[in-house]
Amino acid sequence: PEETIPEETAPEPVELSPNCDHLFTKRIVLEQVTTKEDGKVANVCGKCGGWQEEVLKAVKSLKILAIGNSFSNNAMTYLPIIAKELGIEEIVIGKLYRGSCTVERHWTDAQKGADCESFQVNTTFDADWTTYPAGQRSLIYALKLCDWDIITFQQASGTSGVASSLTYLQDLIDFVDANKTNPNAKFYWHMTWAYSQFSTHGSFPTYNKDQMTMYNAIIDVTKNNIATNASFAGIIPAGTAVQNYRDKQLNDSTIESKFITTDGYHLQTYSQLLVTLTWLRTLTGLSLDDVTCTSHTNVKFVKDYQLAYIKKAAEAA
Repeated sequence: PEETIPEETAPEPVELSPNCDHLFTKRIVLEQVTTKEDGKVANVCGKCGGWQEEVLKAVKSLKILAIGNSFSNNAMTYLPIIAKELGIEEIVIGKLYRGSCTVERHWTDAQKGADCESFQVNTTFDADWTTYPAGQRSLIYALKLCDWDIITFQQASGTSGVASSLTYLQDLIDFVDANKTNPNAKFYWHMTWAYSQFSTHGSFPTYNKDQMTMYNAIIDVTKNNIATNASFAGIIPAGTAVQNYRDKQLNDSTIESKFITTDGYHLQTYSQLLVTLTWLRTLTGLSLDDVTCTSHTNVKFVKDYQLAYIKKAAEAA
């Protein structure tokens, strides 16, 4: 079932006439069905005007399109695998990306109908992604491919703490809104993470080469420029989750390189898992209690005590 939203104020129940051979011609949504809660509709008879309630079970499908870059790739590495552990029964996970791509570049490409660097889709709950060829990698193609439930946006990591870099964000949002095929699709902002204190990334000087300065700048932009935008149903706090995971070990290069980043900004396996959990917790509302990381070889690297700490960091975010 697709997600539904209430269509009108629910009227008082009207009993079905016992003398009518009922023909149900209208459906009124009484309670929204989501990935975590059952919904309820009223089926209305077009002859007698009476209606009966019907319960719609919580949606067990998840269709996400991420408009991003390598940071969205990091975030979605284990998403299909963990979605299955959470009880999701059907997935369509799409990654439309260009390395270091900014909001402005996505908007420019969208206007031209230009291809992104890559468009990959996963429908298998496995580590296998279908890569689409040239001519099938534009934003408009991706939007028309599926009735996405959720579409995510993000800024390039280097300017994620610079408010002026979001000049074309609403243009991009409006383009997606006009071309999505699911009218109930929700938009989320993927909040990226600060660099390692030891990062040599060319954008790190923007933040005085200081991790906490960068993190606080990202937080400020998220609060002041994203949380205030009514287009977004919510924020995926990946940046906060990563900072929680770093905890008090900000300046330990060994821990950073083993558990957080590979090159000072892209995530390691542990932190990729962390951000995947943060995405799924935010987007579905489902509890992380059932995540064991035992269902697939690719996620068995994490030990139970490490997984407990990862879950804690995600929940706190």
